[in-house]
Amino acid sequence: MTVFDHATAAVGDWADPFDAFLGTCSVAWRKLVSQHDRLLRLLHDERGRAGWVDDVLDVASKLAEGPFRSYGALILLASKVTAGEETTATEESIARYKPFSKVLRDLGSAHPIMAEGVESLMRNAEAHYDYIPHPDGIEIRHLPPRNSSVPQVDFLLFDDLLAAVLNLHELALAMAAGVMRWVWESCNVPSRERFRRDWLTA
Repeated sequence: MTVFDHATAAVGDWADPFDAFLGTCSVAWRKLVSQHDRLLRLLHDERGRAGWVDDVLDVASKLAEGPFRSYGALILLASKVTAGEETTATEESIARYKPFSKVLRDLGSAHPIMAEGVESLMRNAEAHYDYIPHPDGIEIRHLPPRNSSVPQVDFLLFDDLLAAVLNLHELALAMAAGVMRWVWESCNVPSRERFRRDWLTA
C-alpha cells in the first residue's frame, strides 16, 4: 500500500515494535473471515426469510465496526506518520484513529474510493429494527428528526442491500490485502512470519 510505503520512507521503523500493528491486523482479519462466511450463507439463503435483513445488516455493522474500522485506523495512522504528526504504531496511537466516524470521514476525504457507499449503508443499519418488509425489499424508517419533521423513509431492494454489504466487505478485504502485501515486502523476517501465521490460522 502506497500510504504505508510513504510512512516507511518518513520513519523507517514506525511499525516496530510489531505487537500493536500485528494485534490490530490479526483481530481485524479474523473478524473479516468470520463475516465472509456469514455472507456466503446469506447469499444462498431465502431473502424473504424472517430475520434475513437483520442478519445482513448485522454483518454490515460488524464489518464496519471491525475490519473496516481497524484497517482504516492503520491507514490514517500511516498518513499521520508521513505528515510528521506520529512516529510509531502503538495501541495508543492506533486508538486515536479508530472511531468509526473518524475513519469514515478521513478516509472519505483522503481516499474517497475506500469509503464509497459506506455512509448510506450504515445509516440504514442504524435503523435496521425499524423496517417494513415487502416482497422485493424493505421500507426503512429512519429515526425521527429532532425538529419533529417527517422522518426520512427509504426503500431498498434486497439485491441493493446485499450489494452494499458486499461492497463494504470488498473494501475491508482490499485493505487487508494491501496491509498483507506491505508487510511481506517491507517488514523484517520475524514480523513477516508472525503475520503469516496469524493470517493462515484465522
